[in-house]
Amino acid sequence: MKKFAALAAVVLLLAIIFGAPYYAGMRIEKALIEHASPDASYELFSIDSISITRGIFSSDVEWGVSIPTVSAATVQDSPEDGGEAVETMEEGEVNFTLKAHITHGPFAFPGEFHSLESSSFGWGVVDTELFLPDFSETAPIYVSRSIATFGGLIEGEGLSDAGSFKDEEAKSLFAWGDFTNTYSTNFEGNSVSYKGVLQNLKIEDEAAKLLISDVAFDGVFAEYPPKGSFEIKVASMGIVDESGETTMKGFAFKVDTDTEGEMVSSTGNLHLDEVVADGKRSGPLGGTISLKRVSLEAYKMLNELGERVSELGPDADPDAVQTVMMGEMMRIVPIILEGGPVLEVKDVFAKSPLGDIEGGAVVSFEPDGSVNIFDQQDLLSKVRGDMAVTAIIPEGANSPLAQKAEELKEMGLVVFEEGKYIIRANFDGVRLTVNGNTLWEGPPPMKHEMAE
Repeated sequence: MKKFAALAAVVLLLAIIFGAPYYAGMRIEKALIEHASPDASYELFSIDSISITRGIFSSDVEWGVSIPTVSAATVQDSPEDGGEAVETMEEGEVNFTLKAHITHGPFAFPGEFHSLESSSFGWGVVDTELFLPDFSETAPIYVSRSIATFGGLIEGEGLSDAGSFKDEEAKSLFAWGDFTNTYSTNFEGNSVSYKGVLQNLKIEDEAAKLLISDVAFDGVFAEYPPKGSFEIKVASMGIVDESGETTMKGFAFKVDTDTEGEMVSSTGNLHLDEVVADGKRSGPLGGTISLKRVSLEAYKMLNELGERVSELGPDADPDAVQTVMMGEMMRIVPIILEGGPVLEVKDVFAKSPLGDIEGGAVVSFEPDGSVNIFDQQDLLSKVRGDMAVTAIIPEGANSPLAQKAEELKEMGLVVFEEGKYIIRANFDGVRLTVNGNTLWEGPPPMKHEMAE
């Protein structure tokens, strides 16, 4: 009896050691076929092929991925007749190879992978290499490691060493500095956090050059109900083309999204330290824009519409895409308006050699029941708006901004107070006033009475 019990224990132990990893491999393969196969539809890229080699303790997967591109090409129009050179657009694609080595659980202890070291462990590890064949068949341009933790998260990090790709025929250069990033998500993929740093990026061809330095980004987002933030900062960006040279410094953009009750609100803040174009410096400049009171129902419908359009694929008939979007928006827009949305632009400021501008505006919709988007008069009667903009223009300036300000002043649309050009506007659903003067007045809203 003891021998039988010992044998049963050994069999059970072997089943755990070999059976659990094999089962994990089958689950991984099933997930890959469902979500990352040529049958899946993506808006920005397509999966051309997938190859899976599944073992007991590990599996290897290889994808062929392509991204469509459009480039400008100059051709001679009727060269035999001395025609002029014209620019046409040529379609192409960039092909990538993605390779993943998946270590199955129930216990996976990762070692070093392309300088990525992890002391944590989990029930599965995915080591990924991304290859650009035109760049190198043996050296990946990006590597990452993801660990499925026992805490219910997939945590990972990735890196790309500095490199460059030069096309002698097209006389183009694509170069990048070191890139590092970290990320974390739950198994469902609907709660994500991430951050990363890119040292620099350089793109150039015969016509133009682009140089971006020190890019940092981070974000966290929960899909439903939506809540999170995204922020990106760029130390400097320079563009050189036939029109001259433009540089920007100290760019920062942040978006915060939150849900209260059944309403979603999102606020974006933009800041730029300076812009130098044609030797003239402008800045700082920035502002905040908010969209408040969008219902969760409308938000969900917009997401579903995006998925439907994405499923149509990049080769879908534009008329078919437009039909789908127009039909759905006819359903979604009334739901958005019934929530009483508010669009607010505030703390806008911009300094330039032409003058300094600051101001803001708010536009809201005040429903009193269901909304009929075909009744334009009724819709207009529910709109409210206020705007105030101030411009300080150097004395004696003869710039286009100064000329326009004087033209608007003569028309009564701008007042001059204490050295400032000011415009104040208000709309109450019936009347538009500018600086206290009625500029436009519509008919009063019709009263929709119930028939007896």
